[in-house]
Amino acid sequence: MEKGDMLIREAEKKLKGGFLSNLMGAGSRYEDAADLYIKAGNAFKLAKNWEAGAEAFRKAAGCYMHAQSAHEAATAYINAANCIKKANPRGALPLHLLIIFSIIYLHHAYIEAPLHHLHQC
Repeated sequence: MEKGDMLIREAEKKLKGGFLSNLMGAGSRYEDAADLYIKAGNAFKLAKNWEAGAEAFRKAAGCYMHAQSAHEAATAYINAANCIKKANPRGALPLHLLIIFSIIYLHHAYIEAPLHHLHQC
């Protein structure tokens, strides 16, 4: 099993949480999971597994958005787009749009609903 796969599993466990993590708040749980997804994305990049790396970074961005950390989400989307660009240059376009909306979110919180809708795509 690849190191990235182990980190993905660990991140998924963080998201499920338990009684104690629920008491601490969801934001911390999402940030912890996002950090693990970032580590997994970097492990996949080192292995040149671009698709898995992009997916890990995309999941990290989603966690950061749940934790209200738009800047970190935008950075994760950039990393995801760069991975996709290595494997399939045309596939990076939707992620570039998410990057743009994440950056706008930093300045205009009122577009949260459209950004969430784009993230579901």
